[in-house]
Amino acid sequence: MSTTVGRNDAGGAPGVVERVTLRALISLAILTSFYLLFALDKQIFALVANLLVDALGFTDTELGLLQGFVYSIPYSLGVLAVGWIVDRFSRRGVLFLGVFFWSLAAASSGLAMSFASMAMARACVGLGEAALLPAALPLIAAIFPRDKVSSAVGFFFVGSSLGGIFANLVGGYAVDVFVGMGEVSVPVLGVIEPWQAAFIVTGLPGCAIAFLAWGLMKPPSQRVAATETATDASSQQSLGEYLREHWFFMATFAVATSSLTLCSYTLISWAAPYYGRTFDWSHSLIGAVVAMGMGIGAFGNPLWGMTADWLRRRGHMDSVYRVFIPLALLGIPLCATAFLVKQPVISVVAWILTNLAVNAHGANVSALQLAAPAHLRGRLTAIKLVVSGVVGLGAGPVLAGVFADHVFGRDQLGPSILAAVTLAALLCAGLMIVGRGAFIRAMRAQEAAA
Repeated sequence: MSTTVGRNDAGGAPGVVERVTLRALISLAILTSFYLLFALDKQIFALVANLLVDALGFTDTELGLLQGFVYSIPYSLGVLAVGWIVDRFSRRGVLFLGVFFWSLAAASSGLAMSFASMAMARACVGLGEAALLPAALPLIAAIFPRDKVSSAVGFFFVGSSLGGIFANLVGGYAVDVFVGMGEVSVPVLGVIEPWQAAFIVTGLPGCAIAFLAWGLMKPPSQRVAATETATDASSQQSLGEYLREHWFFMATFAVATSSLTLCSYTLISWAAPYYGRTFDWSHSLIGAVVAMGMGIGAFGNPLWGMTADWLRRRGHMDSVYRVFIPLALLGIPLCATAFLVKQPVISVVAWILTNLAVNAHGANVSALQLAAPAHLRGRLTAIKLVVSGVVGLGAGPVLAGVFADHVFGRDQLGPSILAAVTLAALLCAGLMIVGRGAFIRAMRAQEAAA
């Protein structure tokens, strides 16, 4: 990833060698660590979900709401504001405030004693986490060459999988230790329950890690200047003009990627409760199994990103779509095997492969960074994330919970997970198929402007 031949954001002439600097790689590592924290919080909630049912009496629908709409509505409102801010102000400052705030809110989840207080804490987590993607994705697109953006975004999304791995391996073991202790004594707070300790221990470190934001790279000044010169016509294009010209691409892309997010967050939210209820495994064993799936997802993110970049260098402008249409469809039979077959070994193998197919979709979002003008990336990313917040982050955890409570029954969590994933995967593949041409036109418009 040290050198590439091709165009930068300014549309430099073919054959120009543009180096990926060490500072850019360090910035990618910092952003990836932030995404690790982002994912860590979600997976810890899933691990203690059954404990919350016992301690606070939550239903599956309430668990789904806390992981879904309670989180996603503030998240969606936040990304709209952040998308506007990051096109105008310091992305480093936005990221610092966001990471610090959501980490503090995640730790405060351990102080909740009712659905209302837990909902307040989770809403604050969503509001803080709204800062990450609208700031990080445009920054990655600005500091990496165009034909390396999908790979860089794929590596960034490794952070999400690493967060899941860390939460399940370390968090699962910690929860078992806390449960074995019965009660946990901590300074100031006194004696607390195991699930409370899990939230506090995993949330507070993020407040210190947030300071890494001040070490992020700014886009190279020569690239910014070249972009302003080479894309002068495009830079005059307003957000409204872009949306009028490329509305079909934005509509199909936003809903398609959000549907894949729905698959991902359904799996993240319900895999641990499913294995606990179906096989009565310990938290440590559940954590290890779920972490294996997350590990394959971590490998899949850069793999699919590099595959998309490889196809693009060979002339396929729809390379991202070519990768993720078959993956979405492949996820359905794999998910069915994972959550319907009651043989542990078969279920675990299928669970791992399901993650490779539909939970390793980070590079998918690079399509928007490539098809959008540099000066609109923050706001267009925010629009996409609003849709993702409602469709993916919001409906994903809720849909399976509603199916379990009202359609299949609480003892039939497997079919509930499969139903949610199947609907979302079919919607994703269908919209990508019909929206492929619109994406190519949007890509060509940016190449022409450059």
